[in-house]
Amino acid sequence: TEFIHDVEKADDGSIVVDKYLCAGDNIYAAGDIARFPDWRTGQSVRIEHWRTAQQQGKCAALNMAGRKTRYRNIPFFWTNQSGNQLRYVGHAGSWDDMYVSGNISSGNFVAYYVKDGVILAAAGLNRDKEMLAIEELMKNEKMPDIAAVKKKLFDILSFIN
Repeated sequence: TEFIHDVEKADDGSIVVDKYLCAGDNIYAAGDIARFPDWRTGQSVRIEHWRTAQQQGKCAALNMAGRKTRYRNIPFFWTNQSGNQLRYVGHAGSWDDMYVSGNISSGNFVAYYVKDGVILAAAGLNRDKEMLAIEELMKNEKMPDIAAVKKKLFDILSFIN
């Protein structure tokens, strides 16, 4: 981004955009170069992943076409390693608590990353259904707080079953 001028840049060289991915007068940025406000926390974040870039590209295009559209997607990353399905949903730049449901040593768990009682992200190993449900719950602003998850007052899978 060194060659780009007349827009605000963060210390890491990313271009600062608003909730519409707008960096300036008729200037939009998406993907790896965009630093945007996380709609759930207000925190300025930069997420370098192809899926986020794809989602942001669609949102930026809608805004360029005159359709005022806020960027409100939930990051979702995945990998398959040695036959294990690892998923990460949400974004937690920092957290003050982590709660693990399941068993890490057996390779079957969901780890919740929590800040001030709010679940910001989750990492799951071989728990695809739960991870998909968590993504939908976050997207729809229905994710329970960590106290309800710890006490098993809320069945994550009931959201998709």
